Amino acid sequence: MTDIASSTPENSMASAPALTIEHLSAGYRNRPIIKNLSLMPMQEGQVVSLIGPNAAGKSTLLRAIAGLLPATGSVRLGDVEILGLPLVDQARHITYTPQELPQQIALTVLETVMGALQVSRENRQDVDAAMQKAIDVLERLGISHLAMEQLDRLSGGQRQLTSLAQTLVREPKVLLLDEPISALDLHYQLRVMKEVREIAAEKRMIVLVVLHDLSIAARWSDRIVVLANGAVVAEGTPQQAITPEVLSDVYQVKARVESCSQGSFTVMVDDVV
Repeated sequence: MTDIASSTPENSMASAPALTIEHLSAGYRNRPIIKNLSLMPMQEGQVVSLIGPNAAGKSTLLRAIAGLLPATGSVRLGDVEILGLPLVDQARHITYTPQELPQQIALTVLETVMGALQVSRENRQDVDAAMQKAIDVLERLGISHLAMEQLDRLSGGQRQLTSLAQTLVREPKVLLLDEPISALDLHYQLRVMKEVREIAAEKRMIVLVVLHDLSIAARWSDRIVVLANGAVVAEGTPQQAITPEVLSDVYQVKARVESCSQGSFTVMVDDVV
């Protein structure tokens, strides 16, 4: 398993291009969700988890960063202002992965992942190279046995893994994951978070991921952002951001935050407030 403390890139990658979000506002029609939100800069190689109750604005924030919702403010990758760029140009820097793929698609898993490499000119390659790269990603996620299965015959969890494979094969600079493990069993939850953690370090990606399981978020993240009502309630290391006081305020629960016998950070909920 990856040692989070030893792999945190804040010092070694301080000079690398950072993802900076300042004064961001976004929402739907006349209903604002995110209001004047700013985050600490995210460095290459970091995994940052967004947590918070339902309707806190987590998915809205990801979609706004990806350019899928009208937004005001600033989203910068290094010196490049992302907001306002055409979607095709934004996609060269940032890739967004929704909770799952649409069900009515007759392509095979392998065809879908290979097709993701053709989205931008930077990723285009010959068929043999694209196939090998796609197979490598499927093997890494443990789903190479699904390569020839059609998407419309997959379970929700299998489609979710395929969606993640589509994203990882493109090796984006910034990876936005919206609840990537929500439909997965325990084996694949662990496998996906382990691979995301390792790929972020290997490929120097910035990963911003929405999670609901607080113990998983604490274990695999360099930083945690706690959202509620479209605003940042807490931000920092898992130990700084996930506290009994924050959990009581945001989730209305009485909880303990402790380390287990192997040093993992765990959250135990005892009662509602």
